[in-house]
Amino acid sequence: MRTPLRILATRLWVWHAWHASGAAKVGDFIDRFDAYASPRSGYGLDSRLLRGWKRGKLSVSKAWVNRVEKEIPGTKYVHAIETLLIPEPLGVSAARSAVSQSLMTELSEGPRRVVLDGSAHTYSPWTVPAETAPRGDFVKFVVILVLVREAFACADFDLLDLHVRDLYTLLPCIAQLDWVRPDVDLLLQCIEDMMARSRWGPSRVEIDWKVFRSQVENPQPWDGHPPWIVSTRGERAESRSNQLLRRPVPLFEGIEPLAEYVRPQEDEVPQIQTRRGDSFWDRLINRMESLPSKRESP
Repeated sequence: MRTPLRILATRLWVWHAWHASGAAKVGDFIDRFDAYASPRSGYGLDSRLLRGWKRGKLSVSKAWVNRVEKEIPGTKYVHAIETLLIPEPLGVSAARSAVSQSLMTELSEGPRRVVLDGSAHTYSPWTVPAETAPRGDFVKFVVILVLVREAFACADFDLLDLHVRDLYTLLPCIAQLDWVRPDVDLLLQCIEDMMARSRWGPSRVEIDWKVFRSQVENPQPWDGHPPWIVSTRGERAESRSNQLLRRPVPLFEGIEPLAEYVRPQEDEVPQIQTRRGDSFWDRLINRMESLPSKRESP
């Protein structure tokens, strides 16, 4: 079954595999898989299948993800977003196992060691974006997604809020990657769907998409708070126009998103709310504050 998330995972995976292979032509990429050739197609990878993946008409199977990993190591971890971005609840073990075979993590009380393609990297989860964001490494994006899902599964909303902010801190760098840029709109949509449908409680991020787009097209150094993140959680900042525009679709000129999967821009422009919003958690707090205290009771 084709879904926006499965098509996103397929397209990002195939574009990354293509770039990682160094192939200049379709035939060059296909020739690498003659070991899996079938009598019917004559190739290990049918060109029609490859076109279906790239055009969003087919979603890739895990069998093909594993086959390509054998020929082009370091590609399988990209497809893990099909699991990490699902809008349904995801347990800690499921989040970790999504990357256990391609992005090895040693979980301990100290820094996490992330191993990819035989090279080891040590990341401190709380400083990943600030120290390494200029590299725009998709590995870090996947690592932060795992941390986000772990925090939500453990109901640690303070840590969840921190990691969600880390996620949006890194996104402008991810959007600069050539193999990610064509599907930025679909990627952002899937992230928003994950957060909207999984009852993420008080965790929320408000983005100034004009500044976000500027940071992608003309990256600038920044200190402290990322300028494209207007606010997090219930602490809302006043914008110059007193309104927070919805994410424009498409976000970048010259990029035509997959119309079959990417929702068009909504016409309504929501007003920035006050410090207290209308989420379940905000309504609960407001209700509790409206109840008379024991001292006021007769």
